[in-house]
Amino acid sequence: MRSPETSYEKGARERLDRLRKHNFHPSNTPNSPDFGTNQYISINEELKQKLKDVVLQFNAPVRYAFAYGSGVFHQSGYDQNKKPMMDFIFGVSHPEHWHALNMQQNPHHYSSVRLLGSRAVASLQEKVGAGVYFNPYIEVNGMMIKYGVVSIDTLCRDLVDWETLYLAGRMHKPVKILRDDPRVRLANQVNLTEAVRVALLTLPENFNEQDLFERIAGISYVGDFRMVVGENPNKVKNIVEAQMDHFRRLYFALRDTISRSAMTQSIKGIVTAGPLRTTRYMGEKLGKWWSAKK
Repeated sequence: MRSPETSYEKGARERLDRLRKHNFHPSNTPNSPDFGTNQYISINEELKQKLKDVVLQFNAPVRYAFAYGSGVFHQSGYDQNKKPMMDFIFGVSHPEHWHALNMQQNPHHYSSVRLLGSRAVASLQEKVGAGVYFNPYIEVNGMMIKYGVVSIDTLCRDLVDWETLYLAGRMHKPVKILRDDPRVRLANQVNLTEAVRVALLTLPENFNEQDLFERIAGISYVGDFRMVVGENPNKVKNIVEAQMDHFRRLYFALRDTISRSAMTQSIKGIVTAGPLRTTRYMGEKLGKWWSAKK
């Protein structure tokens, strides 16, 4: 006799069901050989190889990896002569095991918290903040990097449910995937599609391509105190203007997911439904994240 389904198993099954039922365009369905290729952003070949070589320096198994930020993609408003830190995210299957292996290979990457052991580090990663453990100011192959470690489960939950919007919001903007995983690719396609839908609900009737991309890129900065104090107020605009081709690549396949008539209907719905009903959809996606920021 099969044992009763646990709450974790039930939640995982429900999330998988939602993924399978997601309204992808026929040319971009999960069983398509080209599914998710919009996520593959091109960068300079020499830089791409250097970034991949960084990931290869880690003996602990990395299932999914991407690089991001001004060190990878040009951003207006930043000093191009200043060598920026390269930012990485590593998706791993078992954080405690991963940190144990990495502490053996790279003990100098960790602060004194390593003295508490890999279990304590993994617990800190999973239970505090957005589920990511960062090691900053690490030199690898002559490159200064910061890398964050996240479990694949946590990453996919954020991409689908926007639990914290930390990584989901980061991946609304172009990133360079260095090691891919089919589960993450599927979850991120949902993430990108939902970002388009939320952005459409907040745009005026007439808008252009850049307006759409800026609204998408700005979703993760809503309520971010750094955008009021200390951060460049034109950060979102600068990101989009310098990376228009990358944004087109990222969202081109998804623009057919929501047809022109559906876009028009979404905009008209704001007027006909009123602000309360309009925000209901956004609230469903942003609710958990907003609660977490209070």
